[in-house]
Amino acid sequence: MLQSDSELIAAIRAGDSHALHELLLRYRPLAVRWASTIARDSYLAEDIAQEALMQVAAKLDQLEDPAKFSAWLRMTVRRQALNHVKRQRREITSADAEWNESAQHASGRTTSTDPQDIVEHQITVEQLLSGTTQALSARDGAILLAVAGDARTEELVERFAVSRANLYNIISRSRTRAGEEQFRAALEGYLKDRRRHKLPRISRLSIPAWSRPYSMFGIAVHAALQYASDYQASLTETLGLLGDPFRLSVTTGCHWRGISTFDWTFTAQRGMERLGREPRICSTRRMSASHDPERSLRLLRLVHQSIDEGMPVVVWNLVINEFGLLYGYDDAERQLLYRGFREQSVVFDYRDLSRNHEQPELFALAIGWRTSPPATDGAIMEAIRHYARGDEPPMAMFEFGLKGYALWRTAAESGTLDPLGHAYQVAIVCEAREQAVGYLRLLSERARTSLRREGLLEASLCYEKALRSLYRLYPSFPFGYGVDDAHPGSPDTNVAAALTEALQAEQEAIRLLSHL
Repeated sequence: MLQSDSELIAAIRAGDSHALHELLLRYRPLAVRWASTIARDSYLAEDIAQEALMQVAAKLDQLEDPAKFSAWLRMTVRRQALNHVKRQRREITSADAEWNESAQHASGRTTSTDPQDIVEHQITVEQLLSGTTQALSARDGAILLAVAGDARTEELVERFAVSRANLYNIISRSRTRAGEEQFRAALEGYLKDRRRHKLPRISRLSIPAWSRPYSMFGIAVHAALQYASDYQASLTETLGLLGDPFRLSVTTGCHWRGISTFDWTFTAQRGMERLGREPRICSTRRMSASHDPERSLRLLRLVHQSIDEGMPVVVWNLVINEFGLLYGYDDAERQLLYRGFREQSVVFDYRDLSRNHEQPELFALAIGWRTSPPATDGAIMEAIRHYARGDEPPMAMFEFGLKGYALWRTAAESGTLDPLGHAYQVAIVCEAREQAVGYLRLLSERARTSLRREGLLEASLCYEKALRSLYRLYPSFPFGYGVDDAHPGSPDTNVAAALTEALQAEQEAIRLLSHL
């Protein structure tokens, strides 16, 4: 039964850290939404929301009436957002540098700070001819059209009487609004076509059931496969086939934005091969900076088709850094039904599938029919070795596999660990390694030789040792890292020591598996 805010706060004050976790998860989407109305920047809104949530979590004992938690949090978010906006205005002289950075990120190459260079791959002739600029004010539409032509910075600054920084803001905002209008028009055409072909307008599968507390790719896939009548594998076996128990992704400082970040298209394709299932994938990861309504519509088509076939769709980042399942749609209301690892369903608008240049990757996987038998145990052990070596598509500022431990340890030793990111990293890796122990024991039970059986059991004991070291890292969130009497020293020293022990144990496990 869903607890009220007052009940959760009472449990928190009694020392229940899980209640605090639930309260923060419950309000995080709202906090981001409140921050967005002021900051007008999705990434900045996430940072503001995190700061506000950390602040109220640390001061819960000062809240006299727990029933007013929502209002208190909203006031805190608003204050934080206004402070950020004021700081941005004071730092307006650095706008040119930010402008260039944004353009470089969007286009994937070095660019000048001229608006024409920034948007040459972001505004298409089709977009301008489609009439989407009509959704803008007369001035903003004129600026966007001028930039899409040959107008240069100084000419635009003089003609429209705006500063360079304001000109960039107008271009960015106008491009986003024009893209939204373009998607709206394309969506109307798509839904009209569905009605003409008399396709279902409403479909809803049974509510997905989650069996574990954290959001992981393999857990979401297993939950989706429960809808397939020909799938009988346990959660542990599903996770083992997908490789989740043995993987690690760490970004600089363990920042919370980088939690469980991989190239999900690559990961899903390899994982479905080992499961012997057909993957149907749609991702915004390799989108150009221009708004692409057709890609967003392909994602919606994938959702329609899969749900009509009786299978939910695995989706990443519809809720930031979370895997969940889309299990229903309503064309009349333009709504999607979503369920993540929390015990509640969420309704999203079709427009939430549309992504602009400022928003994070959106990934979706529809699991198709069985195409081949699952991978052999030998192939799985080879895959485990690949994960340990970090054989993943490279991503800037990330380390994969056992190399991730070094980056994590460096952040602990330098005092740059992000508290929230560290907390989630510990929780997710512990969940993964628990499954690694179980999966290796499962492999040992069906091993055909005593040598293989003993080697797998010994490897499972190594992962169990790593798990015990990782357990020590659970922080008393958000009040600091855990410190135990058996390992005295500063919290960050304890983190570095425990990570070293976990790394050494996993290295030994991989050595044993390599011999098999």
